[in-house]
Amino acid sequence: IHKPTQVAFDGMGLTALAARMNVPLIDFDACDWETHQDPRAARLKEVRLTARLADFDRLIFLPTMRTHAWARITMALKLGMGLVPVPDRKNMHRTALEQMLGELNLYFKPDLIILDGRKCFINGGPDSGEERAPGVLLASTGRVAIDTEAVRILKALGACGLDMPAEDVPMIRTARELGVT
Repeated sequence: IHKPTQVAFDGMGLTALAARMNVPLIDFDACDWETHQDPRAARLKEVRLTARLADFDRLIFLPTMRTHAWARITMALKLGMGLVPVPDRKNMHRTALEQMLGELNLYFKPDLIILDGRKCFINGGPDSGEERAPGVLLASTGRVAIDTEAVRILKALGACGLDMPAEDVPMIRTARELGVT
């Protein structure tokens, strides 16, 4: 179920924290969208992304380590869904979600990813699941590399739905085959 970004900001205390720190907090749901195309994509040939991407010099992703009920994992490769308008996200969940998530990463490139694995879900997700505490933070400039390593950690903890080599998780395999780093 989609939770409006502002509701999530408020619920996590980010609105108050940003105000105290005098840091802007941008709700992409309230921004304009730009359409992008990539001929390498088999399923996601066109995607709308927040027009605000052009406003930033650097893109830093801060995902958490979690399994996902529909996409197996929700980490660096899936985090880009937040750059896509809600109706488009819902459509992506209807068919071939994992492959489309790999393809989504053709349209932007984070400069740095810091993945929080202090706690994680090994089943369920994204909002709730069986929790473990691997106690790790991973950092990389590569989405495929960091998600691959995180899957290895999840597998070692007995995560459900990851009964394949980390490199063969469909989202990771799709992104890797398309040359996403």
